[in-house]
Amino acid sequence: MTQAARFRGILLATGLAMSCLTSTGGTAAPSQTWERHNAAGLAALEARHFTEARQRFAVALREAERQGPQTESIAITLDNQARLLTARGEFAKAEARLRRSLAIRQKRLEADDPKLATILGRLGALAVQRHRLGQAERLLKPALASLERMLDAGDPRLAAARNALGTLYVLQGKLAEADPLIAEALANRERVLAPDHPDIAESLSNLGLLRLRQNKTLAAQALLLRAYSLRRKSLGRNHPDLAESLNNLGALDIILGRFTEAAPRLEAALRIRERTYGPGHWKVGQTLYNLGVLHHFQGDLDRAEPFYRRALAVQSRALAPRHPDIADTMDNYADIMSVTGRGSEAAQLKDRAARIRSQAG
Repeated sequence: MTQAARFRGILLATGLAMSCLTSTGGTAAPSQTWERHNAAGLAALEARHFTEARQRFAVALREAERQGPQTESIAITLDNQARLLTARGEFAKAEARLRRSLAIRQKRLEADDPKLATILGRLGALAVQRHRLGQAERLLKPALASLERMLDAGDPRLAAARNALGTLYVLQGKLAEADPLIAEALANRERVLAPDHPDIAESLSNLGLLRLRQNKTLAAQALLLRAYSLRRKSLGRNHPDLAESLNNLGALDIILGRFTEAAPRLEAALRIRERTYGPGHWKVGQTLYNLGVLHHFQGDLDRAEPFYRRALAVQSRALAPRHPDIADTMDNYADIMSVTGRGSEAAQLKDRAARIRSQAG
């Protein structure tokens, strides 16, 4: 291999999940039909039964809309639909649901209600996922500042907001600014949540990935292994959150040159993600890319190339057109083309990657 493959294949969780979205919090009582379908949709979403969740939330929304155009039960259902769409990688649709929910609540709530700041934070987290980093910062910073004024120090929504802003700072390369936010989110969650709560694993994972960016490899490994162990114990072998840990540990193995350990982890992550999300999800593309990097680093170009080709096809459909992950895959794929007698194709792909980076926001 004449050039080192670019490596970006780690995943930081940015979600600002809203918990307990099952009641209208003291407003006019929703119908039992709405309550039943909304609760069933949440249960299906937690189990990653996406088709059932979509159907249940659709029924819940129709039932809520019968009660009037601006009810809290409509806003809650829209919030939950946004969670589902985010999990499926349908970020534009998720944003539309959240903006409709925000519009309803802006008419119903006082300006200092934490629900408004929480939704703005979730919109910021979606902007991170879509690599609209400037937009994300404009949403996340004021959302966190508002929540810090409104909420008690131990409120889980504060930890979620700090986690999301810290993740943004990591992607922007502002590691010193990210560190206290992600560390405090973990400390907060460990103080107030059950020891096996999935949000703790999320924070452990994000702090581990931050430590990896800081070249603190041993600390990163310890945190990522803790996240994996917690998820394995509480979620089982086939949960997509476990696939996130397998993906990240496989990425760390590649960085450390532990290729025999990386392969089974990444292959297991790919199986879980394809089964959970389907073959076209951006997380599937991420693990395909990692498997390409694994074989590329070992000099096995014949095995690396199909993974890059599949990753690029998935990313081109699932990610924003100027997403840097697409450019990285193009660069690595072009490196293989360059050394296998396809110089003209390689040059074209490199040029496309350079244009993506020049336009990235």
